[in-house]
Amino acid sequence: HGKGMDGAVWVRLVQPGAEDLCDRLVFPHNTPRDVAALRRVARADFVHLPANVAAAQLSVSADRGGAPERASRLVADIGAGGSEEEPLIVRAPAPPAASQGDMLWALLEAQRKREEDEGRRVEERRREDVGREER
Repeated sequence: HGKGMDGAVWVRLVQPGAEDLCDRLVFPHNTPRDVAALRRVARADFVHLPANVAAAQLSVSADRGGAPERASRLVADIGAGGSEEEPLIVRAPAPPAASQGDMLWALLEAQRKREEDEGRRVEERRREDVGREER
């Protein structure tokens, strides 16, 4: 059973600041099995990639140190991707620093709100206890 004959290829997604992901991607029927098509399939399958990352921004290479393959190169000719042990490498750009800052801000804001709510609850309980003692 040759590489990519069933329309599937193993890839490892590499993105700075994120954990590597390995998955078996399947080409849709009647699509060319070239690097450009693989980038589109990878973009669709790896839904966690930021929305602003286009398929064309993904690069495909035979190994971690390899040069990016041309968009027109047939996946079967690259010599990797036939197994989970030897996947093609798909590189994604690092997520923009602003989005990480925004996420951190949202986390801190949620934490602050939780502490505020907790403080309010403690204050309400204290008032209830004082009210009970006065009766």
